[in-house]
Amino acid sequence: MLRLVIAGSFLLSALAPSVADEREAAGMRDRRYCEILIVRRSGLSLNADVYNTLGLNDCPPAQWAAIDAAKIKKERDALTIVMNGPGHFMMDRVVMELQTQPPVDFQGLMMRYLAVLHLGWRDIAGRRPYTEHKVSRRTQFAFDAGKPVYELTSPSGERYVLQSYSQIVDPNLRMADLQNLGGKLKLPAGWKFSTRVLSAPLEVIATGVARIVQDDLQNTYQFNPAQP
Repeated sequence: MLRLVIAGSFLLSALAPSVADEREAAGMRDRRYCEILIVRRSGLSLNADVYNTLGLNDCPPAQWAAIDAAKIKKERDALTIVMNGPGHFMMDRVVMELQTQPPVDFQGLMMRYLAVLHLGWRDIAGRRPYTEHKVSRRTQFAFDAGKPVYELTSPSGERYVLQSYSQIVDPNLRMADLQNLGGKLKLPAGWKFSTRVLSAPLEVIATGVARIVQDDLQNTYQFNPAQP
């Protein structure tokens, strides 16, 4: 099966003329979700329509396992289908823009269209951990004071905050394991993993373009320009 660098949640909303309104979702930390990415050619690039269970359901395991990706590929005339999940969000709240399109029924699992992920052809060759990717979206991730956050720091000192952990590579990964996640990662030279408890609330905001990296377990981190 074709493997791509996933947005993972490169998600949550795209800049598009169909944006309807802005909403806040609370109680997000450790909430389970799944995504389906419908990938198509677009000139020299690849575009992926991102559908997510956020706000509709918690991606019941039996329903997720039963989805026939080949059938979706044929129905949607796609280059490939990426089954991205399950994952768990790590922010406490998120403010996002919702699209006007109604939810879509993927073989009994309801999902919401949230983004268009732009990929390069190099992503066809395989997933590239610790490589930055971009997604067009406007989101505000809020992390509460007194809560732990988990971060990657690049060799140049740029800090990325964990926005979701994945159970794709390690199905047994749980939120309680994250404090020791650094010992499980194959960090390239110069990269560092760290954790801290927030003394004040933290907001990680994307005002049009979010910069994202994944580690080798497909956990997803967003660049934090404020870096408090």
